[in-house]
Amino acid sequence: MRTPPTNTGSEIQLLLCCAHAHLDTATAERIKALLQQDIDWIYLIEIASQHEVVSLLYQSLNATSPEAVPEAILNQLRKCFHANAQHTLFSTRELLKLLNLFDSHNISAIPFKGPILAASAYDNLALRQFCDLDILIDESDTSKATDLLLSQGYEPPSQLAEAQKRPYLQCERFMESGPYQGSYNLVRKDRKVAVELHWSLTKKDFPFPIDFKHLWQNTQPVSLAGTSVLQFSPEDLLLFLCMHGSKHCWSELKWLCDVAEVIHTYPEIDWEQLSQRAKVLGSDRMLWLGLFLARELLGVTLPEAVLSRMQADTEAKSLAGQVRERIFERPPTEMEKHLFLLRARESPQDKLRYLLGLTFTPTAKEWETFPLPKSLYFAYHFIRPIRLMSELGWHAMEDRAKNSF
Repeated sequence: MRTPPTNTGSEIQLLLCCAHAHLDTATAERIKALLQQDIDWIYLIEIASQHEVVSLLYQSLNATSPEAVPEAILNQLRKCFHANAQHTLFSTRELLKLLNLFDSHNISAIPFKGPILAASAYDNLALRQFCDLDILIDESDTSKATDLLLSQGYEPPSQLAEAQKRPYLQCERFMESGPYQGSYNLVRKDRKVAVELHWSLTKKDFPFPIDFKHLWQNTQPVSLAGTSVLQFSPEDLLLFLCMHGSKHCWSELKWLCDVAEVIHTYPEIDWEQLSQRAKVLGSDRMLWLGLFLARELLGVTLPEAVLSRMQADTEAKSLAGQVRERIFERPPTEMEKHLFLLRARESPQDKLRYLLGLTFTPTAKEWETFPLPKSLYFAYHFIRPIRLMSELGWHAMEDRAKNSF
């Protein structure tokens, strides 16, 4: 176990030690030592909540030195842990129901993140916090799967009138050509379950073009609440997690925990295959960035060959430094996010593709802000850059105002 960064406070060091589903002896001893210090428990719980690792925090504290934690604090953490466990079990039942529904209609589906990741990598459904259910399908099944979800009481989450909901999905299909965003967000009418239905793991401007056929052929079974369910291979899963974290500028510790737990759970990962796959997809910098952060913040042990390749990417190392400085301080601004994502891409073509996609790809925001008849859907491609410039300008003014105080 690598010691967490010494330039952080006791609360952050304690959180990083506790952010593991599987504690080794050295980490447990480090937790006990940190608990002897004066801990700001309110701050610790606040930062753990922001990074969605409260369940891991409780599990680690309760397993090492529960007597060193104030009783009221431990009880608060326990309540959060049990509430998350109930949410996870409820969501897991719904996921299994939807997978069975898709299977009965000959729709191949692969769940990822959410309860399937909790079961396979964390080995405990209660330890990973999540909000929605992510399901990947083949693009050719998009309409069929969406109609099935609508028949089960799911609907677009936006505050649209009933008559607008079907046109909303049709607009998405038109704008995306399947669509650019690669997913639909749907929520059950009782608001207890949200589903993100994917037919692509990234937007079309993002350099991660793994197709469904490849992922499906490499799936592996995992037991989810006693039911055998297919999930990504360890290599595909790790590559996706590093891409996903990079896309969000690694602003949540939970995503690094995912990387760390996958590496811990699957020691047989084929690192050479993973490295070659990342290079072919133009995603090796995002892979090195995720591994770099998991090693530096969570003490993940990596093979020497991987370490040497990772250290050779000085840009990934620089981006990791940015994340370390900011992750527990504040989320990135909109401008910082776009600059970060540009640097996370290696080739000029990928950088240009990202800029063009950012500027001209319509999103649900354009639809909700400017409802248009179908004959004018093409106008969303022109509305997008205008709205984006306005939004970035507003964010820039907000940032300047904050920095002036």
